[in-house]
Amino acid sequence: MGYPSLVVVLWFYGPKSQAEKAWELMLDPSLDPDFKQAVIIPADRLNDSDDVGCVMGSRRPGVGMRIKRLNTAAFYEIWDLWLEFGQNEGAEASIILMGRFSKKKSLEASDDATAFSHFHRGIVYEVRVAPTYTDENLDRDATDFTSKVRDILAQKCRDLGKIRAYPAGTGFYEPLENIFGGEVRVQKFLSIKRKCDPGNYWGIFFDLI
Repeated sequence: MGYPSLVVVLWFYGPKSQAEKAWELMLDPSLDPDFKQAVIIPADRLNDSDDVGCVMGSRRPGVGMRIKRLNTAAFYEIWDLWLEFGQNEGAEASIILMGRFSKKKSLEASDDATAFSHFHRGIVYEVRVAPTYTDENLDRDATDFTSKVRDILAQKCRDLGKIRAYPAGTGFYEPLENIFGGEVRVQKFLSIKRKCDPGNYWGIFFDLI
């Protein structure tokens, strides 16, 4: 949009008229949004919005975390950090993405049948911090930015001693115990990994070795 923006993307499974009724508080014209759009998205185009973040040559040393609750003070702090980093030339496309998802279906599976325990799957909020730029000289600033955001989320938006991190965007230094729900599960997955993928072929997205 050319300037710092808060974008709210609402989902509804059903007709457009019902969706607008269900989300009428968020779509209230008195909120004076820059734009409002309600469209039917075909199932095979649901992820088209991700394309903008998949630019060849971009650097995106992001982090991700599952949080239990929202904290207004925390998000004001994070907003300020995002504005500060985004002022760097070439970093204007950096984003912070937060999603809220129903976990009802995923919780039907037992812990033994899934990679992630109920401890992780029961959390409905997912946060992804994605600094985006091409200049390698910004690597240190980007790491500092994402680390500060992670610390704020860990301190103010989850229970003490219960960090839950999402594998695809955890950064390079998140302990595996925080990702898979404990040391026992980590050792189990490492054993499977060594047996089924000793060459780490499937490590391009998340390097579990």
